Amino acid sequence: MGKSEDESKPKFRVRDLRGQPKDDEKVEDVSPNQTKETHSPPDDNSEYEGPVDFSTFIVSLSTSALVHMGLVDDPYTKEKTKSLSQARQEVDILGMLEEKTRGNLNPQEKRLLEEILYELRLRFVEATR
Repeated sequence: MGKSEDESKPKFRVRDLRGQPKDDEKVEDVSPNQTKETHSPPDDNSEYEGPVDFSTFIVSLSTSALVHMGLVDDPYTKEKTKSLSQARQEVDILGMLEEKTRGNLNPQEKRLLEEILYELRLRFVEATR
């Protein structure tokens, strides 16, 4: 008998370098059809809620935009910094997501995205004055 379809495919090497010193790499062999859960809690002992859903992703981008507008303290430095170009990029990404996901979101996700975009756009205009 010949090799099965999975045995004949090459294996990929996956290196997870998150939180690891460069000299201490974790290497695992993963076949192309095999998935590996990569949901790891952050190393800073903050609460970890599990896999990210669409709403959590949107809220994360919006929080990052608020940080870059200088309206919220940076969670790492605990200081307010302003980078309007980064804030604009995050608002634009949210706008792109709204456009690209149109018709594919449930009512709660759609409303959340619309409200966050409205609020961020207002705050961005205020921040540029």
